[in-house]
Amino acid sequence: MPTDSTTRRKWWILGAMGVILGVILLDETIVGVALPTIQSDLAMTTLGSHWVVNIYMLVLAGLVAAAGKLGDMIGHKALMIAGLLVFGLASLASGFAGTGTWLIVARGVQGVGAAIIFPASLAMLMTTFPEEQRETAKSEAMEATAWSITLILKM
Repeated sequence: MPTDSTTRRKWWILGAMGVILGVILLDETIVGVALPTIQSDLAMTTLGSHWVVNIYMLVLAGLVAAAGKLGDMIGHKALMIAGLLVFGLASLASGFAGTGTWLIVARGVQGVGAAIIFPASLAMLMTTFPEEQRETAKSEAMEATAWSITLILKM
């Protein structure tokens, strides 16, 4: 029989995964809003500014399956921590980028972090919740993701 602390822990993990997934999904598209300013401030060509958006999604899509397999081999929790570190540092580097090239590279590294985080977060949900609660957990994670995006956009 699960204890109250075990039950609470599961739902905290669920909420955290929802927020983390929300940040990853938001980061895919939010740059598009600032793209004209980024292009102007960093003296980028139109083609270069499109790479700022596209490199993140290309790297994420290209590495997500390999990151999932790596998580199966070394553990999803360790990989999640590594992914959060990579994503966070790359986000910081993106914020301080002084050239278009530096920003594109930093966004690519952000994509690596997101590719690591995405499958690790879903796998952690699947291992945290018993089989009969997994569908509920997945739908609640998506709801938490939507709420986190909404709250961030309202800031």
